Amino acid sequence: MSTRNRIKSSIMTGFTGERLLLIRIFPLLLAALSQLFPLATADCYWPDGSYAWDMQECYGSLGADGLCCAQGDLCLMNHLCQSPTYQTLYRGACNMPNWTEAETCPQVCFDSEEEDSMSDIQLVEQCDVRSEEYYCKAEEQIRSVDCSRSDLAVPIFTLPGCLNVYNTAGRPMPMTDVQTCTIASDPPLSSWTTLDLDPDDSFTTFDLGPAPSFTEDSAPTGFARYLIRGA
Repeated sequence: MSTRNRIKSSIMTGFTGERLLLIRIFPLLLAALSQLFPLATADCYWPDGSYAWDMQECYGSLGADGLCCAQGDLCLMNHLCQSPTYQTLYRGACNMPNWTEAETCPQVCFDSEEEDSMSDIQLVEQCDVRSEEYYCKAEEQIRSVDCSRSDLAVPIFTLPGCLNVYNTAGRPMPMTDVQTCTIASDPPLSSWTTLDLDPDDSFTTFDLGPAPSFTEDSAPTGFARYLIRGA
């Protein structure tokens, strides 16, 4: 099994083989428990509309915001999921069966021509630690993609928000101490000072443009926006 598949398998099974065995042997028992404990299970679906039985809803300040991640995984403000064990980003599921009609469903990393992407999580890689650009991680892909190349065959997409955590999947109450996303732009330094090596120790300053600007993004409340850059 590839490294990518091992990570995906660990995420989907909650990192325990016993949980997977229980689900296979006692599906009727799980269905009964879901009626007794509605918060323990959630209505989550894959892009093809099939039921994502092992995914849990993420709750924002106004309730379930559409994103579903594996139980106990992190719900991020850019509407991705993250495994706390592997620190792996991935596209999760949605609490609506028809993803095309739900604006809050993730809109990245699924393709009707790729069956696996329609009924499973999909790993996501960040272009750079300071970047809002990402790409879907392909099978057996070990090296990171150079997102600056113009001849990329991998679609690069931009997600608003950041990697701050606003909740854990399956936790009905949102976190109260969520930090907003403060993202700095990347212009050159606002000034560059050089010293003149003369007896008077005078100096000159060269203006190189405006200082970096900052924007804030708060935790999801029930709606997510996505910008896609072509393949």
